[in-house]
Formats: sequence, structure tokens, C-alpha cells
Amino acid sequence: MYDTAPCPATCEKSACTCADNYVRHEGTCIYWGDCPDIDSHFHDGPSTNHTVEIMHVPSASVDVPMQARTTSTTSSTITSSTEHLKCAINETVVECGRVCEADCVSIFTRSDCDDCGSPACACMQGYARNPQGICVYWGDCPVNNSAATTSTTTASTTRKKVEKPTKLKVGGDVCYGDFRYPTGCSDCDYKLSWNYVEDSDDIEFSLETKLMQNSWTGLGLSKDGSMVNADMMIVKSFGGVLSLHDMYSHGYGAPSKDQQQDLFTPNVIGTHANGVLRAQFLRKRKTGDKNDKSFMNECWKMMFPVTGGKLDESGNITAHIETPLVTETEVCIRSCREQKADNGELV
Repeated sequence: MYDTAPCPATCEKSACTCADNYVRHEGTCIYWGDCPDIDSHFHDGPSTNHTVEIMHVPSASVDVPMQARTTSTTSSTITSSTEHLKCAINETVVECGRVCEADCVSIFTRSDCDDCGSPACACMQGYARNPQGICVYWGDCPVNNSAATTSTTTASTTRKKVEKPTKLKVGGDVCYGDFRYPTGCSDCDYKLSWNYVEDSDDIEFSLETKLMQNSWTGLGLSKDGSMVNADMMIVKSFGGVLSLHDMYSHGYGAPSKDQQQDLFTPNVIGTHANGVLRAQFLRKRKTGDKNDKSFMNECWKMMFPVTGGKLDESGNITAHIETPLVTETEVCIRSCREQKADNGELV
């Protein structure tokens, strides 16, 4: 991982390699941040005057013959051919060029690609070239491009959608609850739980979701389950830093940040590693902010952005990748002792 020498453009058969942001250590793929003695490598100065960007080629993984590295002529030729390349945003130098680059059509019907051309600028891992020739995040590709495939393409090759359960319900009681997607999962794509703390009148939220870096996730509240007049509790992961944002949505545009911020955490917000974001935060059952939905005497439908959304280069929220899932009925959060008293039970 610390070797910045360019990889010779020599390809053999397709094979399994570590996923993006993972490296092999003692035969096992681990998250690069978990590598031993990583701090010492970051503090070491560069050995040459040129910095070569290491790139995960957006194509099938290949094995590189080790004997190819013994030829110094090959290495120097590749280095000299890539030094002059200046790539556009979301692009980087790829030793095999664009022959295996994804575009907004082929990304939905990808197959192994073992071809290799001349070094050139190509889309970064997770990005695809749109019809205008610009590399964009694959989730931002026009949906109708997936229909431009050949007649042999079946529905199973199109972009995977979040399948809405027939009846979307949450588990628990009025003083605690949780939602999981997929239903009944243990290794969930999205899991949110909440707990009412009677002594402080706080609601504790705990969120765990599979999410890419520089993305957002969270929870929405509204009366009818739409984005109109919706209360938004957002967690951003931007540049490796997590942050909480109390927001409000007037309609279907980008939500605006509340002047009064009512989300807080007594400790750290959480972590975002290995593609999984874990966060915990609190909010009063009634904050006094007109933009916040109060749970004192009212109940609300919950909206779960199970796939989250991307942040732009300034860290601003962009549209969610998939339409959030909405609870079938309204959710109430209050004391379980109050609930028992209302039912005539002894408290």
C-alpha cells in the first residue's frame, strides 16, 4: 500500500482481490486504517519528487505477475508516460487506460474486463462516465440509461432497488423501539433504535447503517410520511468526520438547517469504518423549536433513508439515492408507565 511505484500494465486472468479501501495483510483483506504501524508510514517523507496516485481500477480484479517488476525499463517508461497527464474531477491516472472504464450504461451490466490499453485518465472507483463525458458518482447516473442496454439484457441486470416491505412496521413499545432493513436482519443495511429516558425527558437514538464515505443518513418525521414539513435528524460523514444536523424540509428540495440545533451527544457521535456508520445522539421529547416534531402528545410517521445520500464537494446534502421507507402507522414515544396508567394497569 505504501509503494507508490506504478503498477506495470500486465494483465492475466480475473481473480479475487481486496475491495476498495481494503488491503491484504497476512492473507486476509483488512480495512487500510487497521494496518499495523500506519502512523509511522504517514510521517515518513516521500522518497521522490513525484507523487503517483494509487488507483483502484473500476473493472474486474486481476493478478499482476511479480516478475514484471524486475524490468526497470518498463517501470521508467510507464512513469514518464503518466507524469504529463492532468485528470479532471473524479478521474485519476489508470495504467490500463479507459478500456475497462465504467459508463452510465455499462455499469448496470458489468462483466469481467481483462483488457489493458495505454495509461490514461479514467473514472475513479465508484464513478462512471455520463453521456456528457463527465465522471459522476454511479448513483447519480440517469436512470433511463439502464434501459439503453441491448435487447438481451434482463430485468435482473438493472440497478438494484430497495424493496419496500408489504407492511412497514417498527418493533418495541411506546418507550422504546427499533426498525431494521431488511426485515428481521442481523447484518442489516440500516438499523435504527430509540429509547425514552424518563428522568431527563430525552430520546436516545442509535443508528447503524452501511454507508459510503462523504455521505449522509439519518431519520425523518412527518405527519403523512412525505418530505413536506418534515423534521430531519441528519448524520453527515464528510472527510472522515461525523457531525449532527437538526434540519427541516419544507418540500422536496434540500432541507435547511434549523437555527436552533437540538441534536446532541454526551460523548463522541460514533464511528464510520469498514463501510459501516455507527452513531448515537439524543434529543428532547419537546425542544420548543417550531421546526421540531414534539412527541409530548403527538405521534409521527418515521422516514428511513436506508441507502442514504451523497454529499457534494462542499459537504452539502444531495438527493437521497433511493426513496426513504415510511412506517405504515404513526410512531409514539413516551413513558411506558404512562401507557400502563392509561390502560388502567398498576404502575
